[in-house]
Formats: sequence, C-alpha cells, structure tokens
Amino acid sequence: MKTKSRDSRGRSIGLLLAFWPYARPYRWKIALALLVLFVDMLASLLAPWPMKLIFDTVLLGKHLHRPWSQLIPALVAQNPLLLLAVLCGVLLALALIGALSTYWGTRLLATTGQRVIFRLRGALFAHLQELSPAFYEHQRLGDLLTRLTSDVQAVQDMVVVALPMLLLSGMTIVGMMVILVLINPLFGVLGVAIAILLYGILRSYLVSIKRVARQARRQDGEANAVAQENLLGIRVVQAFGMQAHARQRYGESIAQSLRLGEVSADLEAGMPSAVSLLTDVGMMLVLGAGALMVMQARITVGDLLVLTAYLRTMYKPMRQLSKLSNTFTRASASMERILDLLQTPPAIRDLDRALPIKQMKGAVAFDHVTFGYNPQHAVLHDISFQVDPGMMVALVGHTGAGKSSILHLIQRFYDPQQGQICIDGRDIREVTLASLRQQIALVPQDPMLFRASVRENIAYGKPHATDAEIVAAAQAANADEFIRRLPHGYDTILEERGVGLSGGERQRLAIARAVVRQAPLLLLDEPTVGLDARVEQSVVEALERLIVGRTTLVSAHRLSTIQRADLILVIDGGRIVEAGTPAQLIAARGPYYQLYALQAQARPIPRTPFPSREGGMTSLPLPVGEGMGRGY
Repeated sequence: MKTKSRDSRGRSIGLLLAFWPYARPYRWKIALALLVLFVDMLASLLAPWPMKLIFDTVLLGKHLHRPWSQLIPALVAQNPLLLLAVLCGVLLALALIGALSTYWGTRLLATTGQRVIFRLRGALFAHLQELSPAFYEHQRLGDLLTRLTSDVQAVQDMVVVALPMLLLSGMTIVGMMVILVLINPLFGVLGVAIAILLYGILRSYLVSIKRVARQARRQDGEANAVAQENLLGIRVVQAFGMQAHARQRYGESIAQSLRLGEVSADLEAGMPSAVSLLTDVGMMLVLGAGALMVMQARITVGDLLVLTAYLRTMYKPMRQLSKLSNTFTRASASMERILDLLQTPPAIRDLDRALPIKQMKGAVAFDHVTFGYNPQHAVLHDISFQVDPGMMVALVGHTGAGKSSILHLIQRFYDPQQGQICIDGRDIREVTLASLRQQIALVPQDPMLFRASVRENIAYGKPHATDAEIVAAAQAANADEFIRRLPHGYDTILEERGVGLSGGERQRLAIARAVVRQAPLLLLDEPTVGLDARVEQSVVEALERLIVGRTTLVSAHRLSTIQRADLILVIDGGRIVEAGTPAQLIAARGPYYQLYALQAQARPIPRTPFPSREGGMTSLPLPVGEGMGRGY
C-alpha cells in the first residue's frame, strides 16, 4: 500500500513537472498571486482575535493581558465603548483586506491559468501536426479530439477554478494548525489528529475516483470516436440502412460511460458525507472539552471562541476539497492522457545532420528500396528507378500494388526499412522535412478543402500569394469560370471538405493550389479517378499545363493522364515488373498493353499475365472502363 501511495505521489509530481514549462513564463505572476493569497490567509488568521477581546474585555470586563496590553493604548482599553468601536473597526478592516486579497489573488491565478492552458492547447495541437501519418493510422480521431478539447477543458477547470481555492485553503489550514498548537497544545493535537484522519478519508476516496475518472475519460474518447465515424460516413450508413446498427453501437458505448458515471457519482456523494460527519464530530469534541476548561477557568470564553472559529474555518476548506474532488480527479486523469500524447515522439523527424534544400532541381532516385507499413509485411520490394529533372514518370498497377506508397516515401511520410531515396543526389533523410516538402506540390485523389474562402484554399500552399497569382492559377486549372459563378466568387466560403462542389471542381481547385505553390517536384495521386469523360478532359488539360517544367510522378490507372509520360513503371505486388516509354510498352504487349487495350476498348486479345505475389501468374482483372481505385 505504501509503495502504491509513493507511486501515486510520484506520478502527481511527475505530472506537475511535465506541465511546468507551460507555466514558467508566468512564474512571477504566480508568485505575486501566492503573496496576495498569503495576505488573505493572515487576515483569516487574525479575524477571530478581535472577537475574543470583545467577549473577554468588553462584555465580561476582564483585564487585557500581554501582548494585547502592549498593542492597545490604555486610554482605549479603559473605555469599553471606545474599545468596542476600535475592535469593530479592526474586524471591518480585516474583512476588507480579506475580500480584496481573495479577489485579486484568485483572479490573478485564474487569468494566469487561462494563459497556461492557452499555451498547453496550442502546444498539443502543434505536436499533433508533427506526428507522422503512421501515428494516425493507429488512433481514433474522436479520441484525439477528446484529448484536445474535453481533456484540456478538465485541466483548465482545475487550474482556473479549483487550484486557487486549494492553495488558499492549504495555506489557511497550515497557519491555523500552527496557531492552535501555540494557543493550547491539547486543542492543537485534537485539530491535527482530526485533520490527518480527514486527509486519509479524502485520499482513499480520491484514489478510487481517479481510477474511475481515468476509465471514464477513455470511454468518452471511444464514444466520441464512434459518433464521429458514423457522422462522417452518414451517407454510407443511410445508403445501407444501418441507422439502427449505428444507434446500437453508440448506445453501447455511452452505456459504458453511464455505468462509470454512476460509480463515480456514488463515490462523490459518499465522500462529502463522510467528511461532514467527521468534522461535526471533531467540532463537538472541541466544544465539549473547551466548555469543561472554561468551567474550570483554564481558558476564557474568548479563547474557546477563537479555537472553535479556527476549527470551523479549518474544516470548511476540507469540505470544499471533497466537493471539488471530481474536478481534481478528472483533471488528473486528463493530464495523464494529454502528457501521454505530448510524449509520443514523431516517427519521422529531422536528423541532427539534416540540412535544408535551397533549390530542388527535381532528380529522384530509388535505390533498392523495401518498405512496409508493418515492417513484417513489405508492400514494396527492392524498388529501384531514376528520374531526371523535368521528366514525367507514371506509376501503373493494380489497387494495392504500391503506387501510392512510392509517393508517400518521396514526401517522407514514412522511411523505408531498406534502401535509399535520393533527391538531387542527397538522401532525403539528410534533408530537413520542411525544406523537402516545401518544394513538393501534391494533387491527391480526394482533395482536402478547408472551411475557408476559395481564395484561401487555392493559396493554402503559399499563404502570401497575391490575388493575381491566385487568379492565374485558377485559370491554368480551368477553375476560374466556375469560381466566378459562385455566390461571392473567390471570397465564397467553402463548406468542410468542399461539400457542395462536384468532384471535378474540387480536383481543379487542388490543381490550382499546386500551380500557386510553384514547386519543382509534382506528385499526382490518381488525379482523375471517379470523373466522367467531359470533366476528366478539363482536368487533364489543366494537368498538362501544370506539369510543364516540373519533375512529375503520377500514380494512375486512367491512361488519359499518362500518355505524355517519359517513363512508365508498371508495378505489381510491390515490384516493378515492366518499365519503358508508352510506345515501348505497347510494342512489348506486356501488362501495360493489356491495360491499354482494355481502356481503348480494343477487341479481345490474349492476356499477358502479371506475375502474382505467390510467384504464379495472374491476369489483369479489370473490365472495360472500370477504375483501379486507390493504392496503398
């Protein structure tokens, strides 16, 4: 049990140390706030003493003893009405000092806490931006959003609301315990004993509540992930009539949250009751013992008043702490989840020796590259090829052949397990990620458009692009005409992911974005998939303008986009099975010719089989006009 307690304290201290860098810039404000709260504590400690003098000296007529006789002038002490007025004035002054110091101290801590949380939220989002795609492949997006929102909010509630109260209460309790011991050792020991017992009860409850809270936060993330998954795929859900199934999945998920919430509610309801009962018993013992001592003339009524006031004030923050337990336990569990995310290192990062590329020429070389998203199962095997600056290279093959994986490796979303990828003769692992990706333009199969204006979406890869550059890029992408038909033209705010635009319009905006970037290396990942013939023709025309003067690698199964390729690499099972110009591959009547014949709707001809992954032979299974879809 002691080991478990030490581990818990160690984790708590570790959490505080881990979050300290976000608070360090505000350490002087925090110190000032603590100083103000210390003044508030002193006002609370002094408040009962004027009441003692009113009872003992003004009402009961007892003489002043040291140190009061030294602090209060004799003229005032000899006049009960004047003494009463002075003591009431002191009480009022202490009340004002306490109120003002409480306000300024808690406000300063709260506003500082807001800034600390602001930095934490920004750092968490920035860290998420640096994590590689491999990380997101094993995470539920809903859970990540829960950490970025609900978990950060839980920490904010603790820092802004609960922590100032805890610090003020903690200082007050310590100060009162010291004074109680000095006034009367018996009462001091009794107060300390009850406080220790209260701490033990609180700690026992808090450990249990924290365990349940940690499970609840995890389950909330799971429920959010289920909800987001179904809402993003609402068309598929409705198309297959799976609304009832979706409701059942979400219902099962939130039912787990409900069960954990009920357990937490039971614990939270029991703790204040136990604390309240114990404090009431403690107060009864103090009053009983104190009354006996007053009757024996060992202490005065004023002394008993001070003692009971201190104990009542000391027990009050403990009761508050029991009520705030849920805030602290949720925040502690959330801090662990946030810290776990912040301590996840990016799988792809700059090497210490990495240098930026100042101006890429566009030469690309793969040298015996083997790669797998799972290192135990390679999707690319011993890939080698070379692309000279300005060349257009087409990657052709079945779905899952590895075409998109090659494009991912060039952007260094992943690193190969074996082999080397070079840009302009330099291993891309020795080049800074920022400079590498800055000189690459991407046109993906499913363009990502943001909830922003058309202008901002086109300029996404070059935020400081001029209006003239944006319009010229749109014209080059055959997008200017449809943009001007939008309600506000280039200032039209697009819906999330470009909802409301056709596939061809989204694709042409993605091409315009690549044009604005003016990057020397262009990657096209199935840029015409899913487009009809008329729209495809418009997109192909835009692509032909885009590739001029750039090194281009295009993953495609629609041969309309690769007829002008300088080199075609036919990929099957993660291997290059055929390479050459379009004319050479057609003349060879190999795998590429089969695809060409199918898409040209040529008369049936004997099929030239692909080598299969198992070493046997398999023929191209595509019917006329059907796409091969997205690769890895």
